[in-house]
Amino acid sequence: MPNPAVEEYGKIIEAIRIAVRSPEAADPDLLSDDAAQFSEAVAEVNERLRDAGKLLQKGLRVEAVQLCQTEPNVLELVQVLDFPERDSWGQLVNYWQWPPPPDLHLEIATSLDTAYAELQTLDPLLRKYRRLNLQRAPLAERGMVLRQLHHTDPHNHLWRDSIMEIESLRLSTIESEMDQAYGRQDGARINSIFEEMTTLQWVTPIPQVLVDKINSYRVALYQGDVRTHLETILGQWEAAGQAGNEAEGNRCRLEWNSHAQNAGMAETDPLNVRVRPLLTWMTNVDAAGQVKSQTMGFRRELNALLDRRAPTEEIEQAKAKVLRLGGEIPKDVERRISDTYQREAKGQKNRTTAIIAGAVILVLFMLGMLALLVLRDINSKQNSTSLLGQTRHPMVVLGDEIKESEELSSASPGGY
Repeated sequence: MPNPAVEEYGKIIEAIRIAVRSPEAADPDLLSDDAAQFSEAVAEVNERLRDAGKLLQKGLRVEAVQLCQTEPNVLELVQVLDFPERDSWGQLVNYWQWPPPPDLHLEIATSLDTAYAELQTLDPLLRKYRRLNLQRAPLAERGMVLRQLHHTDPHNHLWRDSIMEIESLRLSTIESEMDQAYGRQDGARINSIFEEMTTLQWVTPIPQVLVDKINSYRVALYQGDVRTHLETILGQWEAAGQAGNEAEGNRCRLEWNSHAQNAGMAETDPLNVRVRPLLTWMTNVDAAGQVKSQTMGFRRELNALLDRRAPTEEIEQAKAKVLRLGGEIPKDVERRISDTYQREAKGQKNRTTAIIAGAVILVLFMLGMLALLVLRDINSKQNSTSLLGQTRHPMVVLGDEIKESEELSSASPGGY
């Protein structure tokens, strides 16, 4: 709907702009009334702007904007009165020696325009807050919307005052609400109250006694939930122990260990008493598993030694390691060990036979060589004797015969 004041101001401004465009054709007598009305209009708008500016300085942004929106809308009037040829109009007025028109308070108008734009973002929150109040919504919900308004419009102290009022009422009810929730063992509601107390930006300080109380409730409820979970795990664990299911027992132990420290149980707690034999069972399972692992390792070592036909001493040492851990030697491995021993014994026998045969051959060879040497010596002597017999002097031969005769005489009985 057109604003009459804006239309009236528009006619005055149009007459002034025509005069500014063609100053040589302008008639001062015809324009005097328009000039006076323009100055009055600027003065009226400035007065409203000053009033709105005072409200802005006090942080009353909503009130300032509401004042400007009263008909005729101040910002619409400013747009009309702030025409582009204002400086030229001032020069023409000065030429005609008329009183100069007042300057528009444009800086206040700019602040109002900014406030109006910001309030546009507040409008959904304001409508939401009004709806919550009409519905008598919980104080926590209304307080949350007020905090959003305060964050969006921090210079308006009304939001802060309203927040403090809401918080005061909320603190008067929050303790009884958390007590009731704890009595019902309502962990979800306790966590919701805790989040309200710790995540919202409270203007009013929360008493430490309330903070301690909500923390104690949360811990107690959490430990209760953990304890319930541990009871379920313990039942599964006991069933696994009765069935001898080591894999299930190990799973239960891992889950128990990950939660038990959060249950706040004493050593004498019934759950701790029940779990001890199960922990002992799993410790024994671990030990047996370790022995089994070591035994398998030693078995692999034994098979490797058999594969490369290692000495029997090394094989015996590897076998002893397995037996020392209480492990058993598989039948096929025992057979391989026995074959190795037999092969080793056979090899040793063959080596002994070969050594003896070699020794006999060596002895025979040496005897043969000795006999050959003796034969050669005999032959050598015979040859020497033959040669001597052929070349001896007659006197030597005679002497030998006389000597031989004497030896025969002395050897005969009664001979001289």
